[in-house]
Amino acid sequence: MAQSGASLTGAIKKPSCLGTITGQVVVGIGFKTADQIARKIGIPVDSLIRACAGLNHVLLEATGEGHCALPVDLLKEEAGKLLLVDEKIVTQALERTLASGDLVQENIAGQELLFLPSLKRAEEIISGRIRNPSSSSPVVDRRISTNRPANRWVFAR
Repeated sequence: MAQSGASLTGAIKKPSCLGTITGQVVVGIGFKTADQIARKIGIPVDSLIRACAGLNHVLLEATGEGHCALPVDLLKEEAGKLLLVDEKIVTQALERTLASGDLVQENIAGQELLFLPSLKRAEEIISGRIRNPSSSSPVVDRRISTNRPANRWVFAR
């Protein structure tokens, strides 16, 4: 590429999906690096694709702090800080991600929360197993044998 004089910017096709921008497609690239690359190849700072990726990134980062979801206002605020764009862009991106299913909204105890779909499904499965452990496939072997104390649980392999 360098011998022909072609630039890296011209050689890279502009991403057309959210995953490419967020670095989900290219292993080892975080949001900030993917965002810098996107801007170098012409994705505008106020792009809805970029804002959607920012929302996704903020929720993904929250999982590292133990959160499965964030309140709508907090997610919008944190995404706005990350992206440095007008609130209107973040709101439009939120509407787009909800419509496409990239994020899921649910009212829990009177609070509107936003989830990544995979975490929402995991929460539902886990809560279902907690509510009705006999209806789910066993995760733990609860049988008591003469070789173990009665209160010890053995994890299935």
